Amino acid sequence: QAQARPGAAGGPRAEAEPAPAGLVLEHLDEPIQEGVAVVVASAAGDCTIFDCASTEGAQRLELCHGYPFPATDAAQPRVSLFQPGRGGARATVHRGRTRSTGALRVYTVVLTKRTRGKRAAEQDLGADLFVDGARELEGAPLARSRGFGDRVVLGADHLGRWPLRGAIRDFALFRGRVPSAFARGLERALAAKHGIELRGEDAEDSDGAAEEDIDDDFDDDEDA
Repeated sequence: QAQARPGAAGGPRAEAEPAPAGLVLEHLDEPIQEGVAVVVASAAGDCTIFDCASTEGAQRLELCHGYPFPATDAAQPRVSLFQPGRGGARATVHRGRTRSTGALRVYTVVLTKRTRGKRAAEQDLGADLFVDGARELEGAPLARSRGFGDRVVLGADHLGRWPLRGAIRDFALFRGRVPSAFARGLERALAAKHGIELRGEDAEDSDGAAEEDIDDDFDDDEDA
């Protein structure tokens, strides 16, 4: 049965401030590889919204702003899906358009298996990202991924670092393929609940920035 608990003490962030540990959701019945996560959160600066990992210390997936970011993005980095490198594989960042201004937003991450019927613990997934109802990533490739895994940390990374500068108001996680009409309906309901104006799937961010996929080597200070 899934449980929630405060995380263990985390390490310092870039400014050497104590890092909040986040809220850990764990003991899921089994890892969630393909599914949908919807979170209502405000975020400012370079920070983590949620981080997913297996208790076995295997591949993880992080929704954040920044990590890393170009110098021009330092103050208000764009939203990113980050998968660290492991073994001989490179780390991957898929970056959207929305910047971390501190505004309350609805973030939706949809993970889909690229090969139907495959049951390997790690496999290739495609990721869609929506912010306030607008699609910012479509089919972004995640190689050898465990998806959402069996452990989710809200408001910090898996080690309690890079804490959220803001607040999480709602979070929902669904296993398996979820009809897009249901996901869009949930976004509308949460937006109405929290007074958020949705932009629609074809909307562009005010700075007009296009999507950018980055695949490179990063120092993630990973132990696993």
